[in-house]
Amino acid sequence: MKLKNIGILMFAVMLLVSTKQQATAQTQNAATDSLIKQRSAAVDAIFKGDDPFEKEKRFKAWIAKYPPENFPGIRIPYDYVRSGIGRGFAKAKQFDKAVEYANQMETPFWRGEGMAGIAYELLKQGDTARAGILIRQALDSSLPFLNPAPNDNQAQFAATGYPGYATTYAELMYKAGKYDESLKYMKEADKYSKMKNAAFYLTYANVLKLRGKKEESRLQLETAVKEGLADVKILEALKAVYVGTNKGEKGYQAYLDGLKKAMVEKIRARVAKEIISEPAAAFSLKDLDGKVVSLADLKGKIVVLDFWATWCGPCIRSFPAMQRAVNLYEKNPNVKFLFIDTYETAANHETLVRSFLEKNKYRFSVLFDTKDGATDKPRVAGAYNVSSIPAKFVIDGNGKIRFKLTGFIGAEDAAVAELVAMIDILAQGR
Repeated sequence: MKLKNIGILMFAVMLLVSTKQQATAQTQNAATDSLIKQRSAAVDAIFKGDDPFEKEKRFKAWIAKYPPENFPGIRIPYDYVRSGIGRGFAKAKQFDKAVEYANQMETPFWRGEGMAGIAYELLKQGDTARAGILIRQALDSSLPFLNPAPNDNQAQFAATGYPGYATTYAELMYKAGKYDESLKYMKEADKYSKMKNAAFYLTYANVLKLRGKKEESRLQLETAVKEGLADVKILEALKAVYVGTNKGEKGYQAYLDGLKKAMVEKIRARVAKEIISEPAAAFSLKDLDGKVVSLADLKGKIVVLDFWATWCGPCIRSFPAMQRAVNLYEKNPNVKFLFIDTYETAANHETLVRSFLEKNKYRFSVLFDTKDGATDKPRVAGAYNVSSIPAKFVIDGNGKIRFKLTGFIGAEDAAVAELVAMIDILAQGR
């Protein structure tokens, strides 16, 4: 999950402007350049509080002070703020206002992303009708950018959103009973998606089955297992298919084990090519009991660092897999897992961490990152160049970073197998 700062996020999106736009921005005179900085700095104030109507007032005042026509080279910040305002209205169940802001998106390559962000919030609030319309519009907006040129950052950004929009739209059509439409967009998502999850495979398998394509449906379920993405629902569906085909459960476990073995072998082959060797930054941090833990004291051990925060959804969703990994090595004195709590904003974050661990019965060795007095930024996360969380680093006994991992897509089995493969490689002395 990207760090929760409007300015940082907007800056990241602005980096995607074309070479021509960048050149335009670079030729601005000093006064205009200063105005651009003032405009960007004023964005965070718009989003203070929870009342979307107050945010709208501040947005209109901001746009009056910094008219878009005065910034022909860098217009995307306006769309970013519009999307934020629209999401706020959706969250407040002001659905028509949310759609109003979705339809104000101007920048072609970012229009789909802006609309989809509002649509996803509408889905959370139960408005599937409006959400479906916006997702379809997001699809149509990103369609022209598919198959982008290698140096076209705008088209590449727009294209990355397309498979996700297609998957969401297909799921909505499936739930609405429009199976042919659902199948059409699942095929589109399958064609362009590089990051699939359990929900993708389950929806695809279900709609294929309903369209009479039972063999293709089974293959989707098997693929989910081979990719380490199978959840309880997928395993239930796969077992039902097996039992129906084989007139009973006999042989099912061996069949399932074979699929999982294929997953492990694929992950091990990939991981073996990803090994690196970089110096690991030294650190000393306090744990839950106030004891100082130093990386230097762990020399000779394989150390897994997991940077996380209590507000980070993907971090939290990865923890069942991380607990499984911790369990596998809890009796191995040569492997140590450290969970570094970082980028927290709450004053009582240490209390929140303890409560969270107790509630979920996680047996993690947690360390608390400290802040740099001059920059107010986390020291250790900064030393490891952590810009998004969760972020994991696997360090060998010589203090070298050998593997890096970021994010979590929900593949619990794959996540465990990946860490095991990395640890095994280092344990073998590579």
